[in-house]
Amino acid sequence: MGGDFFMEERTISSNQQHRIAIIGCGALGSEIVFLLAQHEINFMRLVDRDFLEKADRGSHCLYKEHNFLEGMPKAIALKELCEEKAASVKIEAIVEDVNRTNILSLLEDIDLVIDAVNNRFTHQLINEACVNLKRPLLVSWIDGSHGAAMTVIPGKTSCLNCILESKEAMPDISLNKTKSPLPQTISAIAEAQVFRAIEILKNAKQKFEQRLLVIDGKNSARNTIDITKSKIQPNCAVCNNRQFRRLDGKIGSAHIHPIGENSLQIIPFTPRKIDLPTLAFNLSEKGDVLVNDFLLIFKKPPYELVIFPSGRTLVRGTTDSGIAMDLVKKFLVSGK
Repeated sequence: MGGDFFMEERTISSNQQHRIAIIGCGALGSEIVFLLAQHEINFMRLVDRDFLEKADRGSHCLYKEHNFLEGMPKAIALKELCEEKAASVKIEAIVEDVNRTNILSLLEDIDLVIDAVNNRFTHQLINEACVNLKRPLLVSWIDGSHGAAMTVIPGKTSCLNCILESKEAMPDISLNKTKSPLPQTISAIAEAQVFRAIEILKNAKQKFEQRLLVIDGKNSARNTIDITKSKIQPNCAVCNNRQFRRLDGKIGSAHIHPIGENSLQIIPFTPRKIDLPTLAFNLSEKGDVLVNDFLLIFKKPPYELVIFPSGRTLVRGTTDSGIAMDLVKKFLVSGK
């Protein structure tokens, strides 16, 4: 389908093809996807840059034990899990970092976008892309026991940037994950977002309540905040003035940036095609190597490199970009 889904105000009938993109397949995103699969959505595109590790077991309860041991990318593991439960749903898994160079192509043929990432910059980038493409967006974020969720209908409701610029509307919940999410909060936010997704796909003409949902999982409490656009931000830089600074590369365009704790991500200016088995063989005598069809993990204490076929590399154990680049040149480029 694609196209100006809400701008044309079409009513979605049960026999139409629904295409949803879910960005972020961590604790929250995986639960949203699993619930959506049970509703037999026609097509889901799962996008996540990360992979499963033993340390994820506590918060990523839907995945299987071998997924953690094999270092399986989250999007791939979630695709396999959902296909076992809902064979009729077509699922596409993409193991990529979402950035300004690929986000429009990832979303242009999609009817509804669900944002389940855990960092502020990517939240804002997704918001800009959806406003630009006029795609409905469900935004959610969790930090510890608290979570929030909102619906963005470009041209009709507030966008994420509207509430970020409003002192009254923005709850005191970080868009960058600083604490492990509470299971009760994950479930509450996931169920709310799936309910909203189904309602959007069923009827594009309905009038959506412009309220931000706030969940306190620890105290089993929920609240809503009025985010009516005319009240909180009638002249938003993004949805009114169409200033897409992240999408245009004016903010955050560097090819090396922090990701997680004591780690950096390096994205090559020109995507490469890495032969992972050959690289694994070359590195096997220089450190511990784990390789699968989707990534290679190379451990050379105190550092760890996670290398993807495109050349995208996570360097763990440092926040010094010079050290990170030297490690990539030494082990990835030269293979020494």
